[in-house]
Amino acid sequence: MTNGKPPQTEFLERLGFEANPFEFNNADQEPRLNEYFVHPPYFASVYGDPSQPASCMVFAPRGAGKSAQRKMVEITAPPDTVLCITYDNFRNPRRRRLLDMTLQDHLFNVSRIAIVGLLTWIGDNRGATGRLRPNEREALRAIALGLLSAATQAELSEALDSLRNLSTRAKELWNEHSWALSAILSSIGIAGGGAGGTLPQADARQPAEEAPGERLDAIGRLATRLGLQAMYVLVDRVDETQETGTRHDAAYHMIAPLLHELRVLEMSPFAFKFFLPDYILPFFQGAGGRLDRVRSHQTRWRNEELREMMRKRLSAHSGGHVDALESLLAAPAESPPVELSIWVAQKSPRDLIRIWGRAVDEQLRIDPSFRGLSGQAVVAGIDTFCFERADEVATPAVVRDLRRVARVDFTVSEVASDVFHVETNSARARIQAWENRGIVKLIGDLPAPRGRPHHHYGVVDARVARSMFPNVPLQQFLAAKARQCPNCESWLLRDFDATGEHEDTCVECGIPLVPAQ
Repeated sequence: MTNGKPPQTEFLERLGFEANPFEFNNADQEPRLNEYFVHPPYFASVYGDPSQPASCMVFAPRGAGKSAQRKMVEITAPPDTVLCITYDNFRNPRRRRLLDMTLQDHLFNVSRIAIVGLLTWIGDNRGATGRLRPNEREALRAIALGLLSAATQAELSEALDSLRNLSTRAKELWNEHSWALSAILSSIGIAGGGAGGTLPQADARQPAEEAPGERLDAIGRLATRLGLQAMYVLVDRVDETQETGTRHDAAYHMIAPLLHELRVLEMSPFAFKFFLPDYILPFFQGAGGRLDRVRSHQTRWRNEELREMMRKRLSAHSGGHVDALESLLAAPAESPPVELSIWVAQKSPRDLIRIWGRAVDEQLRIDPSFRGLSGQAVVAGIDTFCFERADEVATPAVVRDLRRVARVDFTVSEVASDVFHVETNSARARIQAWENRGIVKLIGDLPAPRGRPHHHYGVVDARVARSMFPNVPLQQFLAAKARQCPNCESWLLRDFDATGEHEDTCVECGIPLVPAQ
């Protein structure tokens, strides 16, 4: 350390950076996201027209920018006419499992955040209550009391945190009145008494026994009367809870009651905008999901888009001095480490950021005084990331099992008889668990000498495949196990070094594959 600066800071400054471009990879931690956000082609449709609010669904792999899109909706929405309700902290109001949540449970949660948002918005737009008739004011008061009377300060604070396009100044309303609901209502002109409200009070900890959406619909009608054009409900992070983080079906089942309720999704002025893992789409379609009624979009990053994202990110953190990953390299490498990093990231902006952060870590370990990133550091960073990511997506126990398999494509009988020496049903159950994690999938059938063909499975996550062969150098692994389509940029993982027939064309577009570099 010289001049009191940490070695990492000195190294990044030598590369031309004012701040670390690889420090954060979570959209909610990115204070400058709008400076380097790359708009997907359909982002304008996701944001929509607040004067005609419409629900939609965005499906994308983990780390592909779902939360970044949600945050950009929050940043873009004008708080005077659009109230953003971010629904990403899931709790069952009946204190049961998340997988037991009903439509009423979800609507109770959304309604509570919505009414806190509406009261806060009124506090920032003091003249708005003059647009309400006396019975509407009393209805608003009844809804607020019914949803919030038993709410704790922590629960109210959590609801406020979900209103991310409202200013900090607007939210100070609650602190100024010591979180007392009666004082809040009085300060915004909703004080009063009597039983003239159109909705009864209810225990705030139990979803009301009413038609699904009745109370939320009433909040929406009052919001329109007050002057709001739209209330965007932004549903995110459904796969980031303890119950849903490792099971694809669990993430779907938790949010399914809300996904399938068209009457709620088409309830004006609300627009439900779902930012969902792509593996939820088959579950949704299989259960009769109506994509003809709710528009959907799928995020698929191309290599040039990932490069553009990194270009803008590097430029924003360097005052415009650094605008390409290649410029971080001390010298041209024998193999293109940038292209390799993009492949290992598997179309994930988050993972690409993590990879280059690991490359910086490796360079600091090898030689912090070096003028840039060496090819050795980048390759070591890629390898380090692969082993880390494999443990995250597959768990160390699954990775150990796959190392015993030592093949990236296999049949049930091979796993049963050649690897684990178990009955076929036991091997099938093990492979099914790998499928549920999204690291293996059925890729076809292989003819059998007698009887039915054998199901042919393949590892589809490059990081997991790499971690299966820890003693093989990265370049040797690529030459033996990977081929790339020059057209659609997809990669195929197979045991090309083993005897037997292998695909020589892309399974996506039919173009001949080329060896990995």
